Amino acid sequence: MTDKRRPASSGTEDRLAAIRSAAGALQADVYYLSGTLSRETETRLRVVVERSRQHDRCVLVLTTSGGDADAAYLIARFLRKVYERVIVCVFGYCKSAGTLLALGSHEIAMGLRGELGPLDVQVSEKDELARFGSGLEIVASLNLITETAFSSFESYLVATVQRSGGQISTKTAAEIATNLTVGLVAPISGQIDPIRLGREQRAMEIASAYAERLGISPRAIARLTTDYPDHGFVIDQTEAEEFLEHARELDPLERALEEAVAGADPALYYPIARQDIVTCLTAPHAAMIPTDLDEKETDEGLPEDTEGDSGEAPLEDPGVCSPSHEADGPVTPSDAGVAPATHGSGTPTASVPEGRLNAGGALQAGA
Repeated sequence: MTDKRRPASSGTEDRLAAIRSAAGALQADVYYLSGTLSRETETRLRVVVERSRQHDRCVLVLTTSGGDADAAYLIARFLRKVYERVIVCVFGYCKSAGTLLALGSHEIAMGLRGELGPLDVQVSEKDELARFGSGLEIVASLNLITETAFSSFESYLVATVQRSGGQISTKTAAEIATNLTVGLVAPISGQIDPIRLGREQRAMEIASAYAERLGISPRAIARLTTDYPDHGFVIDQTEAEEFLEHARELDPLERALEEAVAGADPALYYPIARQDIVTCLTAPHAAMIPTDLDEKETDEGLPEDTEGDSGEAPLEDPGVCSPSHEADGPVTPSDAGVAPATHGSGTPTASVPEGRLNAGGALQAGA
């Protein structure tokens, strides 16, 4: 059977052209990273940068719910070594390790929907498979126990003295209040695993230590690690500017880039469950944005992955770095901004054929 694929629609080509135009106007190497930050993501970004670098400054469009703090730190340090100026554009969701990566830039440009988050870590929950909780939870728990113990002791002490009509001394009342408070708090505090507490405290200190090495002020670090009650707490542009000197609003060219990318990728503002995307938007013939918009514009009566009678090839844009699932035999990555997919070890593997849509709608690229 002949393998036929439909050509890319004119609508998709128009969107890709708009992205190329908006990215090119910035006079910088423009990268798009959407997904989880990991050692694999860091390796793929290094390869893309090495093959795509053309300017002395770069713009990184970052959308992530977080991930590995080590990877975020490595990416930030790498970009600052390679480029004289690094700008991170936060158009939407950028949490946890994503915030750490943004802190390592020279400028954080935030859109109206852009949001950073606290510098906490995601820790695995005991006896739960693939379930993680915020490192801030243990801090909140300890604070609650401390406040409860103090308020309970004070309440018991005052009540004992008052109700005794002065017949019970302050010393005796304090002993009674202590026993009552211990009886109340002990069953709760007894459930805290001191070993896990120490491990999670050390994990919380990792992000703080990395932020310090990236040149962030102690005041800003303290605010990001202790002042927010939840992992998902929203830090918008206005609040970020209060304590981050390099945070600012988007300039007109960056707004144009946001509009262009948003028109092609619905995951620009919030990461979706799909393969992580690492691509250079200014690389020659780069595959701009992984999206399923093209699938909605298929010709009537044609299967979604077939072409018409013209026999035209699918859109071939070797710029997206995304993992491979179904390669039609070994292929060699091109030199136009394509990074080979890697596994958890960070070892490069073969890319996939050009123009193939993956399960998440990502346009994968190969030789």
